[in-house]
Amino acid sequence: MMDDQSGSDYWASATTVALKRMIDTESNGVKPGENIPEAARACVINVKIYTPESKVELRYRRPKHSPHLKHGSDEWESDIMSY
Repeated sequence: MMDDQSGSDYWASATTVALKRMIDTESNGVKPGENIPEAARACVINVKIYTPESKVELRYRRPKHSPHLKHGSDEWESDIMSY
């Protein structure tokens, strides 16, 4: 049924998981139909895919003066997920 895979499906799955988590994080508390405020958006995003473990690490930073900063700092926030 399936031919030899190059691994591209795994990368696409991991990227989709990371993108979905980023959207969920940025839109936390936003009602359907409302725009996500600029202050809630990430300004820098980094994704690392760990293929052998089927995990993806999402790291992101928000704008410096965002009220959505975790613990009031401008450090990187991160989340590790399985895919």
